[in-house]
Amino acid sequence: MLENFHTHLPYCGHASGTALEYIKQAEALQFRALGFSDHSPVPSHMYGVQGFKMKESELSLYRDEVLSAKKEATIPIYLGMEVDIISQEKAYLEEVLIPQLKPDYLLGSIHYIRLGDGSYADLGSIESAKHFDLYIEQLRWAITQPHFLFIGHADRVIMNDYVQKNDASLRDVWQAIAKLAKAHNKPMEFNTSAPLHRSEVFWQEMLREQVSVLVSSDAHAPSRLGYGLVEGYAWLEKHGAQIVYGSELLSK
Repeated sequence: MLENFHTHLPYCGHASGTALEYIKQAEALQFRALGFSDHSPVPSHMYGVQGFKMKESELSLYRDEVLSAKKEATIPIYLGMEVDIISQEKAYLEEVLIPQLKPDYLLGSIHYIRLGDGSYADLGSIESAKHFDLYIEQLRWAITQPHFLFIGHADRVIMNDYVQKNDASLRDVWQAIAKLAKAHNKPMEFNTSAPLHRSEVFWQEMLREQVSVLVSSDAHAPSRLGYGLVEGYAWLEKHGAQIVYGSELLSK
């Protein structure tokens, strides 16, 4: 049983394919459902990261494209967004993004950390425990927020050299995150797009606490829609994971 709820369109500036092409590919792969979640716009003061995001003026174009393609689909199609997890920008989420898009769901992911001076740094810039603590602070906040259906690639931070070197010593941190996710019934994404960037310790703790896990391919092209999904589900089933599906979460 396959589906994907982490799917990008070209509005973000680094993806390809139309909504209809994704839908046709999903149907060819016998998906049960498909959710679109392109990178959401960010406030104007976050000018340093806007090149990787949809423009606010494109929200209606994105919405219209997905809803138009949905009419030709033979499977359920959901309109969503991948929102950057930044507690200080919650007002923008609630006052701009949600009212304009009216999404079926949101997924929350961390691509940037907010530094003390109000500037933003990408995950590759984490070079100290202080920076990593900022990442964890943002992650903890997101887990408690009802807006997010699930949390995207929370372990992607492992691609950072500092975290790679210290992953084994971060077990207590990941354990606390797992306990918080379990307490708030917040699924964590098992992202199959980058299997080499996965924290072994993170997933040991998620599995130990029986945190709900949602599998997705983080597709940036129709040809990547099914990438790694079968293998991802198989690995999680082998390890006794509590697998959940976006379509089932949205039907509750």
